[in-house]
Amino acid sequence: MRSVRDEVITLFWMAALAVFLSWLLNAWHWGGWLLVLVISLRWLLGLWMAENWLRSGGRRLNALWAGPLADFLYAVSRLLMRERKQSQQLLGRARYFKNAAEALPEGVLAVDSQGYIAWFNQGAMRLLGLRRRNRGQAVERVLRLPDVLALLSGEISGPIELESPVSAGRVIELELTPFLQGHRLVMIRDITAFKRNDAVRRDFVANASHELRTPLTVMQGYVETMLDTPGCHHDVWHKPLQQMHNQAERMRKIVEDMLMLSTLEGTDHRLKQDVVAVPELLAQIAQEAIQLSGVRHHQIHLVCETQAGLLGHEEYLRSAFTNLVSNAVRYTPDEGCIDIRWWQDEQGLHLSVCDSGIGIAPEHLPRIMERFYRVDSARSRATGGTGLGLAITRHVLERHNALLQVESALGKGSCFSCHFAHNADL
Repeated sequence: MRSVRDEVITLFWMAALAVFLSWLLNAWHWGGWLLVLVISLRWLLGLWMAENWLRSGGRRLNALWAGPLADFLYAVSRLLMRERKQSQQLLGRARYFKNAAEALPEGVLAVDSQGYIAWFNQGAMRLLGLRRRNRGQAVERVLRLPDVLALLSGEISGPIELESPVSAGRVIELELTPFLQGHRLVMIRDITAFKRNDAVRRDFVANASHELRTPLTVMQGYVETMLDTPGCHHDVWHKPLQQMHNQAERMRKIVEDMLMLSTLEGTDHRLKQDVVAVPELLAQIAQEAIQLSGVRHHQIHLVCETQAGLLGHEEYLRSAFTNLVSNAVRYTPDEGCIDIRWWQDEQGLHLSVCDSGIGIAPEHLPRIMERFYRVDSARSRATGGTGLGLAITRHVLERHNALLQVESALGKGSCFSCHFAHNADL
């Protein structure tokens, strides 16, 4: 590679040679023209070599080392080599991630901001029936599935489940993830096995619960008969018989809650829609809460700011509301306050059950709606809880397109709020 210093030295010697020839021939004007001619030819040769170098893709640079543009073209060549190396590295990484995405068992579908299919992997081809020729086509022309189009358009926010269009009996789940600006990534999962296992679990719970009801009823009947029968053995066996009766009653409640939860979790279950007079229902639940409180003398207040009702399933709504109120009674100290409020605003209808009880620690809040999850197992069993109440409440509210909100602080009580978006005026 020539440096600027080398080029200056070359021009100096060329000028010296021109002066020498002018002195030798005694023709000074010819020396200047000769110098200009030689420099012009040198630069023209350099430009010609640069053109050849550019036409060759910047790979034959050695022929230019003697030219005046060698330094510049050498720097450009180094830059091109570095860019070419980085491009090869990026291309290798792109191939790596593409192969990794192709190997995913889940389907991946990328849709650009204009609604055209940008890319998809083998999983999407297997689950949605896509073909390679579909790349670059409008998604609504390829996937004629209303739920999928609603998901892509933003009409549906959460994951959707539907039957695979290419495999009868296969259930798939689609989840949308936005990326870049206006681009969308759709993850497609095969959840057939999960749905099958979930159905088996629900059937087992339902069948086991049904089978347990008969022996529990028989045992409870005999225990109650023995407790009501006077005799000399009454004083000796009263305590164990009473414990047997309490445990049998607790098992009966668990069986009933398991049956209801299994029914609510059924995918094919449809709720019977009736107009439910919520103020009257809450008045009955409040009276039951007073009886449950008994000698603990809780201060239970019911405030109905509206007489509007709900369109839904009365039995399930009663169970959900009763679970919230009974939990407040169980976990509130004696003579504590429990406030039940039913009101309406522009967002819809709302129910809140607030207490001055023991409260819930922050680490327990994300899991309190799981089945059989207890913050305090000993206290829950002592108060007769089954561990399924909040799970049932959550499923009931989901069936009614409602939201359950929980606010609680340890030692300061809890407030459970149900938010309904629809109503039926009575």
